Amino acid sequence: MECQVCGAPDETIMRALFDCKHTQVIWESSEFAYSLREAPISSFADMFVWVVGKLSKEKLRLFATLVWACWCYRNKAVFEEGEIEPVQVATGFARLVNVIKQYNERVAPHTNGSVVASACSWSPPPQGTVKINIDAHLYSTGVGVGVVIRDYRGVVLVAAVKRTDAAWSPDVAEASIALYGVALAKRLGYEKVMLECDAINIVRTIDKNEEGAPPIFLFFNDIRRVKSQFSFFKCVHVRRGGNTAAHLVARWKVNVSLERIYMGYFPQNLTTLTKLNLLSYILPAFSNEKKCNRASLTKIKILHYQSPISDSQSLKP
Repeated sequence: MECQVCGAPDETIMRALFDCKHTQVIWESSEFAYSLREAPISSFADMFVWVVGKLSKEKLRLFATLVWACWCYRNKAVFEEGEIEPVQVATGFARLVNVIKQYNERVAPHTNGSVVASACSWSPPPQGTVKINIDAHLYSTGVGVGVVIRDYRGVVLVAAVKRTDAAWSPDVAEASIALYGVALAKRLGYEKVMLECDAINIVRTIDKNEEGAPPIFLFFNDIRRVKSQFSFFKCVHVRRGGNTAAHLVARWKVNVSLERIYMGYFPQNLTTLTKLNLLSYILPAFSNEKKCNRASLTKIKILHYQSPISDSQSLKP
């Protein structure tokens, strides 16, 4: 069968991608013009194996992009029958791939040498510091965000839930709740805080002060501004099993665009869960010591915190 673009006999994949007089223009205008002359031409599979062994990761990405552009140009020429410029098509594809690459690097940056440490279970912060656990729950028509603030004894100081009708992706929802968590802590007057969540990309971006152009960085920019106002701030990652309290609160029912803040008195399911969180932190120490004396048992006692605003279960700013 002849080539439907240039009329040459025996149309094959190799001809469509490399030998058609129209796609040849793309390769002759690229940095691969000379190196491809040495590549095997028996099949695209053989050529690709050869190319993989010769090119760096960046160059291989560009090569694959130009192959994609050649195939797209061929389909447009055959099925849309319009006059298009092959080099312009290839340039547009290369620009698109580069933009996507930059976006991915900024939103989900890869670690280079440093790995964010992950805790398996919840642990209390140092004395004088509060720990803020956050989580988001995606509804079909919005996002629920939950915050739990505890002190060094594991005592719950604050639980807050908020609902928005925004159609956010999981990453954007997690970034929004991170901002809500630190902003809430600042509103309530805390000076030394640890922010903990189970979204490792969020932790890494906050910890490394990443900057970027995508909309999600509007949240990160505000987080950076708020965290600079604390006398101590640290962002840490915990696996999902250690973030169950915030996971629960994010699912509490609240009307859209409303915020509910609990201080002093909390629903029983939350108090039970946070006690279990604390026990899961304390009990492994007992098994390591292989004993549980009276002094150790005092660590398990859960102290009930009474807020100065004890007559108000919720505040709605």
